[in-house]
Amino acid sequence: MEKEEIRIAFNEIKGFLDKYFPDNYNESEEYEECYHINVYSQDEEDSSVWFEFDIGNSELIVGYGISHIHYGKQYGIEISEGLNRLLDFFTTKMKRTDYYKGKVNFKNVYEMKRENGTYENLGTSSMLFLYPFWKETTKKVTEHSELIKDENIKTELGKIRDRINNVC
Repeated sequence: MEKEEIRIAFNEIKGFLDKYFPDNYNESEEYEECYHINVYSQDEEDSSVWFEFDIGNSELIVGYGISHIHYGKQYGIEISEGLNRLLDFFTTKMKRTDYYKGKVNFKNVYEMKRENGTYENLGTSSMLFLYPFWKETTKKVTEHSELIKDENIKTELGKIRDRINNVC
């Protein structure tokens, strides 16, 4: 994917956020032509969806919580796959499971709900040694509803997906 195509895709998504989430996202320019964006739900619910477009290096990073994937030729995964994953994050329920030993959070599992009702693991983060491993394990599950619930907005997002996939 060429820089100009990446710029077009970024502008499509940014325009969508400006229209439907004007007060529900933060954008920062990390360095020239590298933009980091956190997106929050319209219900002011906490959300952990974020992405980073590095137009200059032809790279896209898509994340939920600490779990993230790098997309670009240098990683062997096309940016278009990352764009589709990002757009999925807007319309899909997400779940984070925190595991504790005593009061210490030692592991987090990030998942996305699929259409068939099962969950796809997006990633796991954990500590190796610095927690009281002998204590009882407890867990806390936090579910995040989809960022977009309105069917008209979902339809527009589908059109954006089609335009991006045609460009990319």
